[in-house]
Amino acid sequence: MSHLTDLTTEANDIVLVRHFDAPRSLVFMAWTDPVMLAEWWGPEGFTAKVEADVREGGEMSLTMYSAEGEAYPIGGHFGEIVPNEVLVMIMDASRHSEGWHEAVKAGFIEAGGKAEDYNADPIETRITFDDDGEGTKVTVRQTFTMATMRDAHVRLGSAVGWSGSFNKLDAVLAKANPQGFLEAAKAENNSELANMLTTPQGQIANYDGEYIELGRRRTRLSQVNTAALFNIRDQFVTAIDAKRKAIEPGLVRMPTPPQVELPGPFIYDTPETKNTR
Repeated sequence: MSHLTDLTTEANDIVLVRHFDAPRSLVFMAWTDPVMLAEWWGPEGFTAKVEADVREGGEMSLTMYSAEGEAYPIGGHFGEIVPNEVLVMIMDASRHSEGWHEAVKAGFIEAGGKAEDYNADPIETRITFDDDGEGTKVTVRQTFTMATMRDAHVRLGSAVGWSGSFNKLDAVLAKANPQGFLEAAKAENNSELANMLTTPQGQIANYDGEYIELGRRRTRLSQVNTAALFNIRDQFVTAIDAKRKAIEPGLVRMPTPPQVELPGPFIYDTPETKNTR
């Protein structure tokens, strides 16, 4: 289910808080795996192209495309990264269209700023991830050079844009979660896959290839990030283990797949993006 996004302002900051019904490691992955990030980045109705070298100091390029095909490029680099806890993105929107900048500038002046003080300086965006019941609380803190610049972005619709992105992220997480795979299998009347996801050792021994194929299909992964799938699969193995232990307590746990260092950078286009350029 989707949750509401809470927006507050502090000093020069916009602070957004949202709960997601997914484990913290999976939510963090959705922010750092370029394939998953391209699926949800940008307001509803937008598609995205993502290039990301996810390491401290690594460069990133996040380009959003409106339904009309207008590009909204964001450059920048990554700052502090603590896996599953903290992600800092220094975001530069200076290459957005002139019309976008005029709209922000108008809001800046309405908020009490002077036209000559308007700037398009990079925005530090700090994202933290905390356990929240059975899900994850994500806090996004964007720091601007001036409170009037912060207010200009609020007036432009920052809350609506982020909320739309988070709604899309909800859908991506639902597809990536083991329970999401099971529901998808049932919805598609794929009884063989549904059985594989819910029955003990004898029928799920060959789940590896099926799982990766399902992950590719459900999230439209034209370029599969094997490491990301292995990490998601850890969540899957845990869920399967719980079901197996409930059915047959004597079964031995499947071996955990190896941890693979994330390669990069990746370039990923959603199918819709390719049709707009």
